[in-house]
Amino acid sequence: MISFIWRKWLYIPALLAAVCLVLLAGCGSSAASEAPALLTSVTPARIPTIIPITLTPAIIPTIPPLPTSTASPTSTNFPPCYQEKLSAQMEDTPAIRGWKTFASRANIQLHYFYFPPVCSKEALERDAERIFYGSTVGPDETGLVILNPVYEGKLGDLYHHLAWYDFWQMGPEDYPYILKNDEGIRPNIVVLRVDRLSGDGKVGTNITTMMEGLAEHEYIHTIQAINNPHLAKMIWQNDTYRAFIERYANIGNNSSGRYFRAAPTYVSLLQFLDGLNQQGILEARVVDILQKRGLTINHLPPNSKQPIYGQNLRSFLETSGGKKYIEQLSKGQINPLMLVESAGSGKLEIYKLLQQLYNENIRGYNRWYYGGSKENNLPESFEALFSASSS
Repeated sequence: MISFIWRKWLYIPALLAAVCLVLLAGCGSSAASEAPALLTSVTPARIPTIIPITLTPAIIPTIPPLPTSTASPTSTNFPPCYQEKLSAQMEDTPAIRGWKTFASRANIQLHYFYFPPVCSKEALERDAERIFYGSTVGPDETGLVILNPVYEGKLGDLYHHLAWYDFWQMGPEDYPYILKNDEGIRPNIVVLRVDRLSGDGKVGTNITTMMEGLAEHEYIHTIQAINNPHLAKMIWQNDTYRAFIERYANIGNNSSGRYFRAAPTYVSLLQFLDGLNQQGILEARVVDILQKRGLTINHLPPNSKQPIYGQNLRSFLETSGGKKYIEQLSKGQINPLMLVESAGSGKLEIYKLLQQLYNENIRGYNRWYYGGSKENNLPESFEALFSASSS
């Protein structure tokens, strides 16, 4: 939130036990177990009334150019108030070190926008328009907007949201919905609080590693938002979709107290899909759903040419199940791993396909694999699989 090669083998329980041991070991030794529950922006089900109106695996793909949204006519006639070069002191904070370490590992380019306290209300509003709706952040960059406390305008809405939930950072899973306009908004931006660049003093000595994981978590959200321009709106309005997206972004990084739910949920989903594949019915069922939705196989990767972020899922599966398990899940032109990586990376049509596929076939799968032993059955709906209580 395992290898299933033969129906009668009892490999699944043993492998799931191994998964649990891996996760328990991580929980016992990582800083995440000491982290506040709302370290990263795992969006609550409802917005409180206080809120103002407000990559192929192992390779991170090049983000396609985005259409430029023209800012207000006067916004470009004034010099920006933000600073694009950080002070040495700010560069040395755990949050920025974490981002720089992740960017170097992932080969991405960072673009800083630090707003000092002296910026006027008018300057803040102009600059917010430039950054979020203009072409200031390049398509091959990840923009980091670093906010001091601000209480008015667009940036005031964003800061209020961060402070209200005590989030340290947030990405396009939140800010388009807070700004109430996702048309033409840039998906490759992450917003940080100056007063949380060094955490909150409760995490311990492993904070830089945690900040690197948090950077990766938010970067995954930018990939998801590129593939689904309405990501934030859907996350805020649909509990199941929120769990699906957030848990995928949590796999393999030490970014949240909730990360322990991510991998087991996705292992169960892959187990179901692998079962259909072993029965020889996965491809036919997928094609049938695509046709009913007016789609073709060209909407699936690699034909869709969408950016995919799949290395964390594959690393986890290899650790818990070995390379043979990766091979098992990759069999066929339409295979379990390809479907899950695509949907987890934000491809909305594949998410809807998986939801329908699971709900229409899970009972047959449970009978095929578990027979009359209902106590081990997978959840009987996609919504139950990704519920808040599922592990």
